[in-house]
Amino acid sequence: MNARTADFIIAALISLGSVFLLGQLQDIPREGYIFPGILLYGMIFCSAILFFRALLKSGSKETIHVFKDVPLGKWMVVVTIFILYVIGIFHIGFFTSTFLVSSAITLVLSGEHWKKAIPGNLAFAISLTILFYLFFAKLMMVRFPDALFF
Repeated sequence: MNARTADFIIAALISLGSVFLLGQLQDIPREGYIFPGILLYGMIFCSAILFFRALLKSGSKETIHVFKDVPLGKWMVVVTIFILYVIGIFHIGFFTSTFLVSSAITLVLSGEHWKKAIPGNLAFAISLTILFYLFFAKLMMVRFPDALFF
């Protein structure tokens, strides 16, 4: 995938994700809306800059390598998983979403030996979820959104 195409795709994903998340903020009181709203409007602005930058790259055949060993397509999948994570927090719960997302990301990035990596990936996902639960729910006493699952 060349750099120009990647810029268009990333700009579109950031814009669509930001607009969707702005819609999710509508039910939140004004005090809780201001900071995330500013961040999301900033992301829309940055994606517009990225889009126009891609328009100016008329004949660019430059290829993109993120961490050289991992293809750009896998990183796009990881970004999509993180967007789904943010959405999933409100619908299926923070801890369930954390487990599913950490499992999915480690699976995507495992490479060719993904079947052998499943036990380690599940151990990582369970450990991360337990760590987040202990830190946020018990130590910091954060109140999480009511959702379908835990």
